Amino acid sequence: MAKELKPFSVANIVKFLSSMLLYCCLFAFWVFPAAIHGQTVDRVEKIEGKPRNGQVKQVVIHATGGPDCNPRISFKSGTLGGIVNHFKNNQKKISIHYIIGRDETIVQMVPEDQIAYHVRCCNRKSIGIELINNGDGKDPY
Repeated sequence: MAKELKPFSVANIVKFLSSMLLYCCLFAFWVFPAAIHGQTVDRVEKIEGKPRNGQVKQVVIHATGGPDCNPRISFKSGTLGGIVNHFKNNQKKISIHYIIGRDETIVQMVPEDQIAYHVRCCNRKSIGIELINNGDGKDPY
């Protein structure tokens, strides 16, 4: 008796591709740790956060530019100095652990053992990274 094949659905294809991407990323972390962990911080602009009590379980990568919640509004990426000043001087008390410039300069804003406020639900267990990027899918970095 032949087994009946189920037709592919978009949801199943997306689920499969997501799993493959996760496995590839985990493999890269295992095979190439020096390439990932070997980066050095070029500059430190200290913003104090509350002490982190738990383990880091997520890395959240943001783009400095891109669409707003209102689809008619879009932001341009800005410069590394401008984004650093934005986080140092903002009134909303948002913060980030690292900012990476287009020239690959890495600026640490909040130490990893402290909480940065960059997402609504997961600040206590995440590291936040801000990429200077237009967030439009065309900007390569």
